[in-house]
Amino acid sequence: MKIIDETIKGSALEAAEMFADFYPKDEILMFDIETTGLSPDRAFIYLIGLGFYSDGQWQIRLLFNDDGSSEPKIIETFMDMLKRYKYLIHFNGDRFDIPFVKRRMDIIRTETGKAISGSFNGTESVDLLKLIRPLKKSLGLPNIKQKTVERYFGVNRTDIYNGGQLIEVYLGYLRLKNDPDAHKERELRKDLFIQHNRDDMEGMYYLSGILSLREFASGNVGSITADASDSGGRISLVFKGKTLHPLPTRICIKNDKAILIAEGSVYSLKTDIFTGRLNYYFSRREGSMSEREGCFIVQPSDPVIAEYKLKAKDKASYLEINDMFLGNSDLVHTYTSRMISEMTGLKQ
Repeated sequence: MKIIDETIKGSALEAAEMFADFYPKDEILMFDIETTGLSPDRAFIYLIGLGFYSDGQWQIRLLFNDDGSSEPKIIETFMDMLKRYKYLIHFNGDRFDIPFVKRRMDIIRTETGKAISGSFNGTESVDLLKLIRPLKKSLGLPNIKQKTVERYFGVNRTDIYNGGQLIEVYLGYLRLKNDPDAHKERELRKDLFIQHNRDDMEGMYYLSGILSLREFASGNVGSITADASDSGGRISLVFKGKTLHPLPTRICIKNDKAILIAEGSVYSLKTDIFTGRLNYYFSRREGSMSEREGCFIVQPSDPVIAEYKLKAKDKASYLEINDMFLGNSDLVHTYTSRMISEMTGLKQ
């Protein structure tokens, strides 16, 4: 086994600090594995990448199975480190990385009699893929692969290969280990898969932005103001506020209910004002309604207050813009929160 250590610097360091807004620095361990196949029954782990905070610095550590037989040692080293952390952060680890490691531990015990101590039970799993998945459509992502999300956040990778393409690169590296004339080629191969896992781990730091996106999409926003706006004769009600944590990229979502724009630490939600007559239906019986004339805005699917409609069976409902609504900061906050979570695809 070989251990490769690196200290995080530059823009990745800024991104890393965002994790500290959500979790204590010294309680976070990030990880990612590289394997020789998708099935733990027929493949093994040749790299485990780790990200953590230690001695006042964010770091990357790669545990490298350099000889093809060090898998038990790199897993043991990883599990020993895991004991010291409360949160395990990863990208699709719930579905792939964690089950793969567990199964390899079982197989190693069966085949060699060596039981690797430690488990995942003492840590809280934070799967960044699960957090970003509900936002895929609203953010306009073609897919939710790690590299795609990184590019959405403005990160450009150095490596051009994926994990599957690098399997044969690693296996070729092992085949050449006894060839005295193949040192240069072995090093070239090693650079490729080491760079890939290293970039996966640095990318994990940039993915801290998923946490602030998820927080915003959940409707967790700060204080809000509401003001009327007249643009080209189109009157709207605009809700403005600040995000609890800065967003990693600009968001612009438009549908038939509103326009949501968010960037950095500020956002605005603009919805058109309807002026005219609507009905309040207080039962399903014919004629059981009262008519109201005034100014209205469309409500989220989960209504905030009394629903006004054109027809009883209409799905769209409206709320009246009056002092009872505008003068109640809790109602304004609830309205904005629910609209944001609905528009981003993360209904509360």
